Amino acid sequence: MSHKTTIKTEIHDLEALKRACDKHGEVAEIKVAEAGQEIEARLYQGNTKGAAVVKFKSWNYPVVIKADGTAEFDNYNGNWGDQKHLDKLTQLYAAEVVVQKVKTSGLRIISQETTAEGRIRIQAQK
Repeated sequence: MSHKTTIKTEIHDLEALKRACDKHGEVAEIKVAEAGQEIEARLYQGNTKGAAVVKFKSWNYPVVIKADGTAEFDNYNGNWGDQKHLDKLTQLYAAEVVVQKVKTSGLRIISQETTAEGRIRIQAQK
């Protein structure tokens, strides 16, 4: 039986975020704060702090992942960075979290692929 799921992603698992960044191809740098700490980053309107900072190669300013899982960034409606890079990172992050949860629930991944449309399809079984 097949199930289609749409997930609204908040980023809480920073190890999964690191793995997603490694797979992305457009990430220049990721910094993750120590537990209970924050990293400061510069956006257009000033400095902000978060649990992680991701810098895309083609973006003028980084994406700051806040402790509550939300992302703060300034891409000036795509003029300072293409939104598709953040969308892809969010998708890769969600896939990393799903794979980890599947494995810890006793299931095994039997296939994982990216479709021609850019969707990530993960198949698991007992």
